[in-house]
Amino acid sequence: MSSATPPPPLAVIGGGPAGALCAAELAAAGQAVVLLDEKLAWEKPCGGGITDKALRQFPFLRDAAFPHNPVAECELTSPAGRSVVLALDRSVAIFSRRTLNGLLLERARRAGAAIVHDRVVGLEADDRGWRLQLRQGAPQRARAVVVAAGARNPFRRLPAPLGPAEWMATAGYYLPLERLPWPAQRMAVRFLPALEGYIWSFPRGDHASVGICGALGTPPAAALRQRLEQALAQWGIAWGGAPFYAHLLPAPSRASLRRARFAGASPQPWALIGDAAGLVDPITGEGLFYALRSATLLAQAWAQAGDRPAPDAYLAGLRRELLPELEAAAALAPRFYHGRFLGAAVLERMVLFSQRSARFRQLLCDLFSGAQGYLGLRARLYRQLLPTLWQLAP
Repeated sequence: MSSATPPPPLAVIGGGPAGALCAAELAAAGQAVVLLDEKLAWEKPCGGGITDKALRQFPFLRDAAFPHNPVAECELTSPAGRSVVLALDRSVAIFSRRTLNGLLLERARRAGAAIVHDRVVGLEADDRGWRLQLRQGAPQRARAVVVAAGARNPFRRLPAPLGPAEWMATAGYYLPLERLPWPAQRMAVRFLPALEGYIWSFPRGDHASVGICGALGTPPAAALRQRLEQALAQWGIAWGGAPFYAHLLPAPSRASLRRARFAGASPQPWALIGDAAGLVDPITGEGLFYALRSATLLAQAWAQAGDRPAPDAYLAGLRRELLPELEAAAALAPRFYHGRFLGAAVLERMVLFSQRSARFRQLLCDLFSGAQGYLGLRARLYRQLLPTLWQLAP
């Protein structure tokens, strides 16, 4: 008695946090899944911060027996050099990206996903699904594909590419924790004059990621590195001999987010998640929460979808949970970096208010933890404006 040939698996292209978690969730739901990535667990140039909002959504990250650093403080420095240290009352865990990717890839393996260590160099659809051409191995068949291979992947499916003003350049160093001039449980963010971006120091489990980000081309990437090194010298931080990195992040406008195609069923089912979908905060460059949540939204939508998943449920989840926040951030970004309030730059007022107002410090702590979103930020600011100004009065 012969059995029917099983349908090809779902293919996840990219083994970063979004791809690994999506593969794990799909496999745990009983789907046949293959995850393909040429690097798998590797050290990615980013901060690696997981906010309390993400830790509550994904509690296994808080309980993980993997090296990570639960930070308790954040030091903010304005372009003019005014500083405040925020005592965080909610968890922020800083992971090495090699550690985080390894944790999630192991979760996918345990759930039953097949892991292929190879690069997908071609993607074609026919009447039987998708054909994936690999750099080294034999071609793979899939009935649907999830692209989670980062923002610069060749399979990005937007009606038009992001413009030059919709990218952030990053550059930085991996430094031993003992080189930092502050406690290992403190992250630092420093804003600079005439920079639509900031310098960060995120202490990971066994090292710190210290870097700079700014709107692409203003200034050029080489000037970004120079400004970072000037700031490190002012902090008394030695960077000689430390590994250097550079990377690009999407910073999509509201218009790009609204016209983007995140999933479709033609010519065969496909979807984008994480950075590949441009799901990155255009103010801060933070993308880990959006990567992880888009992965679970996609997995939930496709887990029971049969041989030919449809895009509707995933798109509805994005529009319900993630896109409104990102669109609000995109609308706020120009005012955050270039706006003025009460005769001074917004960034200067933000740090000044934090120095003198407990209410405003709590607001910023809630922003860092994810407890305060962008959608309700304006209303909360208006509610707190008069009490904050009263606290500032001599």
